[in-house]
Amino acid sequence: MVGCKLVFVAGETFPLASQKESVKWQTDFLHFSRNGKLSPISAARRKSVLRRCIRQPERICRYLFMIGQYVTVHGDVISHVNISHVMVEDGGEYSCAAENRAGKTSHSARLNIYGLPYIRLIPKVTAVAGHTLYLKCPVAGYPIEEIHWERGGRELPEDMRQKVQSDGTLEIKEVQKSLDSGVYTCWARNKQGHSARRSGEVAVIVPPKLNPFHSSILSLNVGDRASITCSVIKGDIPLTITWRKDGRPIDPTQRMSVTQVDQYNSILLIENLSADHTGNYSCVVRNTAAETEGHQSLLVNGNYGLAEGMRTRTVCGVSKGDPPLTLKWLKDGDPLLSTLLGANVSTLDQYSSLLNIPSLSAAHSGDYTCVASNPAAEVKFTASLQVKGKVKYSPLLVLPPSLFHQLKQKQTKTNAAIYTTPHTHPLLPIVVASLAPKQNQKKNQKTKKKHIIVLAQYYCNVIYQY
Repeated sequence: MVGCKLVFVAGETFPLASQKESVKWQTDFLHFSRNGKLSPISAARRKSVLRRCIRQPERICRYLFMIGQYVTVHGDVISHVNISHVMVEDGGEYSCAAENRAGKTSHSARLNIYGLPYIRLIPKVTAVAGHTLYLKCPVAGYPIEEIHWERGGRELPEDMRQKVQSDGTLEIKEVQKSLDSGVYTCWARNKQGHSARRSGEVAVIVPPKLNPFHSSILSLNVGDRASITCSVIKGDIPLTITWRKDGRPIDPTQRMSVTQVDQYNSILLIENLSADHTGNYSCVVRNTAAETEGHQSLLVNGNYGLAEGMRTRTVCGVSKGDPPLTLKWLKDGDPLLSTLLGANVSTLDQYSSLLNIPSLSAAHSGDYTCVASNPAAEVKFTASLQVKGKVKYSPLLVLPPSLFHQLKQKQTKTNAAIYTTPHTHPLLPIVVASLAPKQNQKKNQKTKKKHIIVLAQYYCNVIYQY
């Protein structure tokens, strides 16, 4: 079910955001105009006016009913406003807005009441620096000959950024705090020379801007100390600074601390780096104007001592690039088969993918590649995973045929035959296998990286990667 609501407001307009719904006007004085366009309505004082807004959804959904609304047998949602004994100050622009989860749409039209010019109160307006500001003059009375704007006693427009539209709306492009903050005055006049004036304040708020991080990827080692500084170089206070890791709020259990230096600077400190600190860190700054964030990827290198039975996870994050983005994982150059390896891939957001292996085994060893692509290009990043396993031996050593494929025999000074082979079996990380005379070795001798096993009259000397 889709929740829908209708809002009927006066003196305010809404941009057309969606074509999912259609809104039309009905009045006692005016029928539907051609092409669905609305025409202004004129009425004499002390008459009654009924305005009805009909919403025609693509399908009936669950509604949040407001005053004056009901649903017809045809599925139309109707909202109406009655004005009895209208006065001049009731004139102005009225808008009906319909909204659901798919979007919002609206229609507006003026209600003109014959009388002298009258301007309603202009509320304080907050504008965002760098954006376009539209100021409507809430004028009533009819007919109105002209509408003008002033600021500081000077008539607008003053420069190319300012423009007064035909309906009296003041448009200011690329608003600047130093130039456009202040009190604006709107005045309207009719043909007889009668006029009205009203002033309102415009406050311009600068959105926050962050000092870029030094590099997109910060590469450190296990045991190192890491600090990431988030500095706000522009933006009006009050500011709120928060930190996220892989799109989620910082977890205090991850041995990280945040220090708020002042209202413009925050430092994330990690005293002793470990494998689970690898990820994408975000500094999120917001004020009443906007929200922005900076990203820093942290890569912790080192011997993590991953063994069979342990769990591991890694995040692939895209620091630059336009959506839509596609993220996928490869193992040893082939698509990752999560059903065979027991690996879980989940999407954190449209820019990040999480690879999680709940229980490691020797089969998980290999090269893992994250592939990110959009219609413009494709990029890859590869990392190796080595899993240490427990090796069990029996009196008879049986090896798969692929292990000794393409054996090469070499002669040594002691006339011992040494056989070498590349690492061809995925589950046995053997680098060198050799056969040595029995008299040169002790039975079941063990060294740091070697296991020696009796095999007939020879010893099989197997050297492992670990």
